[in-house]
Amino acid sequence: MAGTVKLKDIAAAANCSANTVSRALRDCADIGDETKEKIKRIAAELNYVPDNIAGSLRYGKTNLIALVASSLTDPFVAAASDMLVRRLRDKGFIPILMIARGDRRGALLADIKANRVCAVISFFDPDDDIKEYCKGGGGTPLLVMGNTSDSAVSSVGVDDRACGELVAKAFAESEKRRPCYVGCNCGESDRLRRDGFARALAETGATCDEYVAADEGLRDKLIQSDNDFIFCYNDEVAAAVAGELDRAGYPDATVFGVDGVFRYLPIYKKVNTVCGDIVAMTDSAADIIADMVINGGAQPSRKVFPVEVVKVK
Repeated sequence: MAGTVKLKDIAAAANCSANTVSRALRDCADIGDETKEKIKRIAAELNYVPDNIAGSLRYGKTNLIALVASSLTDPFVAAASDMLVRRLRDKGFIPILMIARGDRRGALLADIKANRVCAVISFFDPDDDIKEYCKGGGGTPLLVMGNTSDSAVSSVGVDDRACGELVAKAFAESEKRRPCYVGCNCGESDRLRRDGFARALAETGATCDEYVAADEGLRDKLIQSDNDFIFCYNDEVAAAVAGELDRAGYPDATVFGVDGVFRYLPIYKKVNTVCGDIVAMTDSAADIIADMVINGGAQPSRKVFPVEVVKVK
């Protein structure tokens, strides 16, 4: 067909209304699978290309989904973002990355509004203004990836307390004597992982030293305190700590992280870790957010994945 193919052209070929075509192409639940398949086939035969700008003017939204992170150095964010981009594109959405660190975090809501995104997937617990906008008049679905502590918000992640408990069990089964936790002061996940670790250690009679990754002279503190079993908030911190100890000639400490990213990013340093299935988590997140956008699901959906210990030989 010469010229730009419009919804009405597909509707004429499919013998249905333009509204039915529009809803079928957006996978709306009220359109049957047979009708969707027929309309999508005709659209492909006619070389139909969606006009996203026109759609945003008509509905006040785009098919853009914001992936919000505070940093790209976090290997979990890197691995999960890469998977989410592919999953969301397969569903007809266009993911865009928004970095909200420091002063930019306060401008995040303005960025979300300016880009007319149809949904937000955040890798950190968003500020209250974001939650209120998404829950209230904004009507923009929100999902938190990696942190399932807020039951009022849709989320996908692991059981953070169980992460700490499993690492404490690994300590109990080892011959190490002086455990510690290196956190980030970065929210509820950090607190739950630390508490799960410390409480499980206490049940065995062990105590837990605590540090923050940003502490000046952290490496020297660990060595001076004879910490030989080190549980870190995530794999990024664990890799940094392990590297520092190796360079200081203190290689016998056991270091654990969380996320298991080396299984998905081969170039990343291998560390002992406790983790869930990132592929399954991103699949679930993409399914949940797509359903919220297309079918308008109002009730928060919370998916918590089991974790396992993965030791590096």
